[in-house]
Amino acid sequence: MTATRTNSLNLPIRQLLMAFVAWMATAAMAATNTLSNVSISEGQNQSRVIKFVLKEPVKDMPVSFTTSNPHRLVLDFAQTDSSLGRVQETLEAGGIKNYQVVQSGDRTRVVFNLAGPASHELRKDKNVVLAVLQIAQAPAASAASTTVAPPVRFAETGKLKDHGVKDVDFRRGKNGEGRLAITLSDPGVGIDIQQKGKSIQVDFLNTTLPGPLQRRMDVTDFATPTQMVELFEQGKNTRMLVTPKGRWDYSAYQTGNQFIMEVRPVDEASLAKGDKPIYTGEKLTLNFQNVEVRSVLQVIADFTSLNIIASDTVAGNLTLRLKDVPWDQALDIILRSKGLDKRATGNVIWVAPRDELASKEKADLEAKKSISELEPLVTRSYLLNYIRADEALTIVSGGNRRSMSGQEEATCSPSSTGIKAEETSGSSGGDTRIVRDQTGTQKITTNRVLSERGGASHDLTTNTLIVTDTLDRHTSVESVLKSVDLPTKQIMIDARIVLADDNFSRELGVRLGFQGSGKSG
Repeated sequence: MTATRTNSLNLPIRQLLMAFVAWMATAAMAATNTLSNVSISEGQNQSRVIKFVLKEPVKDMPVSFTTSNPHRLVLDFAQTDSSLGRVQETLEAGGIKNYQVVQSGDRTRVVFNLAGPASHELRKDKNVVLAVLQIAQAPAASAASTTVAPPVRFAETGKLKDHGVKDVDFRRGKNGEGRLAITLSDPGVGIDIQQKGKSIQVDFLNTTLPGPLQRRMDVTDFATPTQMVELFEQGKNTRMLVTPKGRWDYSAYQTGNQFIMEVRPVDEASLAKGDKPIYTGEKLTLNFQNVEVRSVLQVIADFTSLNIIASDTVAGNLTLRLKDVPWDQALDIILRSKGLDKRATGNVIWVAPRDELASKEKADLEAKKSISELEPLVTRSYLLNYIRADEALTIVSGGNRRSMSGQEEATCSPSSTGIKAEETSGSSGGDTRIVRDQTGTQKITTNRVLSERGGASHDLTTNTLIVTDTLDRHTSVESVLKSVDLPTKQIMIDARIVLADDNFSRELGVRLGFQGSGKSG
């Protein structure tokens, strides 16, 4: 009996131990690689080479992005843990102030705090990942010319073969921006972007440009900030020069083999448009190459400290490169490229396919309608001060006060009950109802304040409107009555009579007096 009792008591403990071992095995399988070392050395042209050593060969490049305020470079190694623990090291050399290594779940993040804006490119070789960092140096005090910021590199330099520009398209956006769409041969084409004076220079590295596309396009007639677009071959590269005018700003991103650049106007008139989305988020630079959409959303959530909830149907990979784009605009670009949409509530953003969000919102509306059909009715009386009760009844029933001009004169009889809606059907202009009164039957199309179950009557003796409806409709009725139960504007005519005779006179001038006190010293 004792042995049997001991085994029965130890059975839950054994199950817990087995569950713990299984959990440890799952956790070990989740992190398929380990970051073992991080080192920084000096490269060519005053660049910095950051070397990441992992225990196993690297399958996918880490997700990287930069921020501009403050200046940071962030790399996320997915499915990777760290044998370094939590590391924070101060350098203050070569434009890198310090860096931190933090592990969260099955992901390891390395954050570099920089002294200024920088461009970077990633390379991998077996179990080593190299990040070549080019930081813009501040100009010397005695220098006569200003230092040009390094170009923004969208991707690594591709191979010489099988890279090319396939098509060039220019269009005017909805908000007056010039939109350039460049179709590339493949997503791996290297792209450098930098501003040269009043122009934007874009170099497509190791690419060929067909003869028909080597041209100069005058796009002034599109009424955008972009005036001229010129494409030509520059050695082994294809160069595109975009010349805007006025006050402008630009953003560039790549999705798949499509490179998109938008040059938008920056002036008071464009900012005053209510239909133009205004992005106010902190700017960042993103570089995603065949990364899962859920990982990209996780990066946005970490950067903004927001809670982003992705639906189970959000899937697929994404190749996207953004340069100095507000994070909220970057999120919209990511969602549009994958047919997704978002709904924000406080600091929580729910991301799902558009059709799924529309279906859920439709189901919510149908549920609210079902609840309203079962909600009990409440009767309330509204004592009016300025508007007549029969006119108020017409308004809450969806009619117009002018339509009462042809009706019979209202009396002060206590038996007055007003009009009653008998049939309801929907139409594009509102609720189409057949209304019967003492003058006959009239069909009108209106927007009805009362619900389909609600009704109202009036009493002209006390000028009271009596409404029977749900509580939420009573709130609407109160709001409408408060806006129409106002005194009618009137004009006051004032007349005055002034009498004067021959002895009328007027004294002009002033009288001055001074009185002093005290003794002189």
